[in-house]
Amino acid sequence: MGLPFTSFILQIVVLALLITVETRCGVKAANNKLFSDICKKTKNPTNCFRILNINRTTNRMSSLRSLALPCLELARFHAERTAHILKMILKTKKDIRDKEKYEACGHNYMVAEKKINEAKTMLRKRDFASARKLMEVASKVPVSCKKEIGNPPNNAFSTVNENAEIHFEIALVTVTESENEKKMFKLVF
Repeated sequence: MGLPFTSFILQIVVLALLITVETRCGVKAANNKLFSDICKKTKNPTNCFRILNINRTTNRMSSLRSLALPCLELARFHAERTAHILKMILKTKKDIRDKEKYEACGHNYMVAEKKINEAKTMLRKRDFASARKLMEVASKVPVSCKKEIGNPPNNAFSTVNENAEIHFEIALVTVTESENEKKMFKLVF
């Protein structure tokens, strides 16, 4: 003989699972729409969509404002990582001109990291215009390094610089769109 509440408890568990699955599907649909709207404004929408969906911080966000800060943090992380890798590559270079190029790029990535940290502060203060301007400055670093160093084959720099460029662009788009959303909100109210 079973407990009298066993079927009731089982029904509650099943109901809780259904609500969880249904809620998660709703959030996923909202995320896909949000990510699609953001990523179509980048140079590589497919990579952007993949990055936002795979990252465990960004894939839970369902509003533009909640997504902007984690995107800035990802960009900051890639600036820091790229600067570190450039330091390691610098140690292997013999040619003084190559060393100068890699050293300058490493320095620029450290400056970009500071700009992104400042942009995060501005974002928290809801100063979207300042955050966007700071992110625009930081976003120039991967492009200028690519021009300066080039795309050497089989080089770790090319890969990390490209990753940083994608993450910087996603962060810039989310901050810009947050600023646009704030402007639209002001017009409505």
